[in-house]
Amino acid sequence: MDRVHSHRNVNRCLISLFGTASLFLAAGLWGCEEKKAPPPPPPPEVYAAKPETRLAQDFDDFTGQIEAVASVDLRARVTGQVTERPFVQGSVVHQGDVLFRIDDKPFKAELARAEGQVEQVKAQLRLTELQYERAKQLIGSKAISQQDYDQREQDVAVAKANVSTAEASAVTARLNVEYCTVVAPLTGRTSRGNVDPGNMVDGGKGDGTLLTNISQVAPVYCYFDVDERSFVEFSGDVGSNRTFDPLKDQGKLPVLVGLTGQSDYPFKGSVDFIDNKLDRSTGTIRVRAIFANEAERLLPGMFARVRVPKGPAKQTLVIPELALNKDQGQTFVMVIVQVKNKNEKGEEVPGTHDTPAYRPVTIGRTENGLVAVKAGVGPDDRIVVAGLLQALQSMGRQLPVTVTEATASAATQPGFPQVAPAAPPPTRGGAPATQPDEKSAASSK
Repeated sequence: MDRVHSHRNVNRCLISLFGTASLFLAAGLWGCEEKKAPPPPPPPEVYAAKPETRLAQDFDDFTGQIEAVASVDLRARVTGQVTERPFVQGSVVHQGDVLFRIDDKPFKAELARAEGQVEQVKAQLRLTELQYERAKQLIGSKAISQQDYDQREQDVAVAKANVSTAEASAVTARLNVEYCTVVAPLTGRTSRGNVDPGNMVDGGKGDGTLLTNISQVAPVYCYFDVDERSFVEFSGDVGSNRTFDPLKDQGKLPVLVGLTGQSDYPFKGSVDFIDNKLDRSTGTIRVRAIFANEAERLLPGMFARVRVPKGPAKQTLVIPELALNKDQGQTFVMVIVQVKNKNEKGEEVPGTHDTPAYRPVTIGRTENGLVAVKAGVGPDDRIVVAGLLQALQSMGRQLPVTVTEATASAATQPGFPQVAPAAPPPTRGGAPATQPDEKSAASSK
């Protein structure tokens, strides 16, 4: 009886073990069947735009300096004490405005003395002329000697000379009185007043005390040096058979100027002078342009970025500047091309897909975010303007990309979409694959 119960217990244990093993085996097989490879990630998204045609102008760039059309150093012409300085320092004054007054009382006294001296010598002249008239009557009757007659004639000449000398002294005294009032010789902007009222100034010929400076700032000049090649190119715009004539060709050669810190060239003028020879030491020729400068933003002494147009404007293809890439000094863009589909073995299969391709370009000027393209792309090419990193990663392997059409003008606007880098595909262990950085991606073609 005991043996029968033992066999039954052993059978129950074996059945339980076999059942448990079967469950684990089934669970293992079920887990293997459920674990499949993850689906491939979707193609990365890029934005592409066709080049636009714009009327573009080619330029030569130079460095110049702004100078005043006229600049005057006002110096004292008489010695005395400054009594008044009625102008506002740094303001615009007009020709004839009073800028300084010097004490004129000593000079007025000298003028009165000089004018009195004139009257005195004039009276002496009248007396000698009367004596001379009597001498002419007496010489005929031999009442006086020839020597006395000659003396009377000579006295008249001396008296006339004394009158001229006295009148010249009076003129000098009158000028000195006028010099005590210093007026603006031209319309322009003043510098600081170097002498305050109450101080003494020294007059002199060219070395008098400097009172202030006046510079004419509307219009202004811009001087710049042009190399020989560029000079031959832009000077030919006035005529192929003659040189620049400042009288005939005023306004025919436009010039644009921008200041330090400015990205554009807001000031427009024209060439009004070209020097008569090249500087042999530099191989350049001095050129001058004139600008109206009505807002007086161009001040003498400023450095200027000068841009001179080359020939007439032409229809040119332009693309967004942000589409440009650099590879060992070569500028290139990525264009969207269609290639045939291939299977995992590299064999061609029906259908095509979009993929980015390397395209070197030759570029020109950049303006408002659009750069002129001289060679490398055509009007129907689709150029990648956003999602550059994704395009670089797909370019060499002809991987498909999802293309969203855009326009070149829209790509220059601040709100244009910025495509985030695509997520890397997961590996078999579930961890993401390493994403190549932008530097390593840019080095591949």
